[in-house]
Amino acid sequence: MIKKEKAIKICLLITDFLLMYVALYFALLLRSKSLDFRDSAYAFSILYVLWLPFIYASDFYDLHYFKNKSFLYNLIIFGFIALFLGLGYFYLRPQLLFTPKTILILNVFIFACLLYGFRKIFYKIFSKNKKEKVVILGNPKNIQKIKKQIEEKNFEILPHFTTETDFIVFTNDFYSNKTITILPNIRYVNYNEFYEILSKKVCLDNFSEVLFLEKLSQNNNKIYFALKRILDLCLGFLFFLVNIILFPFIALAIKIDSKGSIFYKQKRVGIRGNVFTVYKFRTMKEIENQNKVWRANQDNQITKVGKFLRRFHLDELPQSLSIIKGDISFVGPRPEWIEIDKIYKKEIPFYNYRYLEKPGFTGWAQINFKPSDSVDEAKEKFEYDLYYMKNKSIILDVEIVLKTLRLLIHKH
Repeated sequence: MIKKEKAIKICLLITDFLLMYVALYFALLLRSKSLDFRDSAYAFSILYVLWLPFIYASDFYDLHYFKNKSFLYNLIIFGFIALFLGLGYFYLRPQLLFTPKTILILNVFIFACLLYGFRKIFYKIFSKNKKEKVVILGNPKNIQKIKKQIEEKNFEILPHFTTETDFIVFTNDFYSNKTITILPNIRYVNYNEFYEILSKKVCLDNFSEVLFLEKLSQNNNKIYFALKRILDLCLGFLFFLVNIILFPFIALAIKIDSKGSIFYKQKRVGIRGNVFTVYKFRTMKEIENQNKVWRANQDNQITKVGKFLRRFHLDELPQSLSIIKGDISFVGPRPEWIEIDKIYKKEIPFYNYRYLEKPGFTGWAQINFKPSDSVDEAKEKFEYDLYYMKNKSIILDVEIVLKTLRLLIHKH
């Protein structure tokens, strides 16, 4: 199941790369017959590599995403990003002796059309594939939570074993005194793994501490942590530079708009349960008991400037110092306020495992789930955090950064 999807995604990636050159060929054909295709292809190659992460972040390698209504919208957004990347790329490479602005525009437009057409053809072929038949042995909990994903991923749950069965999924509570006959051409998988593949989160009801800790120990890679720290410092200093540039204007606007301090600070819980202070630009009126546990009914306390800052997440800029200091990473579970953390430790099972990971400015839960307004919602967010902890890698971190950027663009 996983290998098949990975193989298809790799084929899509290679095809996209080829389509970029096809688009360039037609762009040159339409605009300039004087430019040599080989020389132009060489000049554009690095740019195409820069495009690929943004194609990935736009979910164009999600095998079921084409039928989503936002596909075309994401394609338009990608077109603008690709265009701006191209303009910046050729501006920084004056040695090329030509600035193919019109060719770049044509290249982006033709590639977007080819990408859309190819995905449409691919989806029609892919959607005609027969559904893979799955038999679940045992009593699966939370099966209703992934019912939608089961349908989207082209699976069909069978009530019992048949000759058409492709997968047999075992739950943790499955016991049998009978010997199970291992049949050829049938794949066997644990229900927890099946649930995680479909939902991209860990099921707390079937949580195995031993397997989780074993997976964490396997991910304890020094090279990964070194690369992650480099990523943190690069992004941290970039945001710190933006913070310095915008600080005078934001500070003046906050002071003019409402009485109170420029910054809002709060105690948060980090790795190993260490407490640190998070700083943000103040976006709410300073009143008594302003640190409420839940977000509900607080909209009337947000200032006019605060609404603007929150809309573009500019209130988060001071956290760049926390990233540089190492209190938080750029990617990881969001750190919780110390008071609400006490509630979660009591109400959410296995919550202490969260302290094994350094918190982050953004994370897997943030791009997959809304801000929590209750313990139940916080519990579901925690399931996403556990999934990140089990599967963390530099590739997943870059994906989260790019998808965070995409969410910010889509929001506005």
